[in-house]
Amino acid sequence: MRKVILIIAVLIFYSCEKEKALPEISDEFKLEFLNEILSDTTDLKILMSRKQLISNFGSGYMMPPILPRDPKNSEKTISLTKFISDTLHIMDTTFVNQQRINNAKLDLDRLADFGFRIFDLKELVQKEVPYNLILKMADSLNAETANYSFVKFSIPIFNKEKNLAYIMLAQGSEGKTLILERVGNRWRRKYELNNWVE
Repeated sequence: MRKVILIIAVLIFYSCEKEKALPEISDEFKLEFLNEILSDTTDLKILMSRKQLISNFGSGYMMPPILPRDPKNSEKTISLTKFISDTLHIMDTTFVNQQRINNAKLDLDRLADFGFRIFDLKELVQKEVPYNLILKMADSLNAETANYSFVKFSIPIFNKEKNLAYIMLAQGSEGKTLILERVGNRWRRKYELNNWVE
């Protein structure tokens, strides 16, 4: 009996130490990343200019990615966590899940500090405004620009070395998933996945 208790205690201690060992990805790091990739109008071209509206609602109102089939069972798809973990070469899915939980707390309104135009989709969704009215509001805000609708994106997920990032993007009825890689001092497109149109 003592051996069983000792083994359980060691396993609990090991799992607690493992949890502590997960690197912290701060909100400031995520906001700097978003500022950098949204400001890149030459290579990444996510935004054409800072005059484009960006949603403050993370991945809300965004089509989920089309997940690949499980190679061991073609009848099933793999989970989003597993997909991200495999794509970013992360062996520990706990690290991905922890980021997804923490990302829900990130205040995207803070991107206004970098000069971006924030579209308050979060409040409109909380007030249960119909989506067609939301689009009309965006159109009225874009009336004197060449822009349309607003850009939505998921909060990025990073690998432990913070040199690979997963992010979903959508504008209007189109979307895509990007895997970005830090090369030197810039983020570059490594893969573009799941281009879709609603």
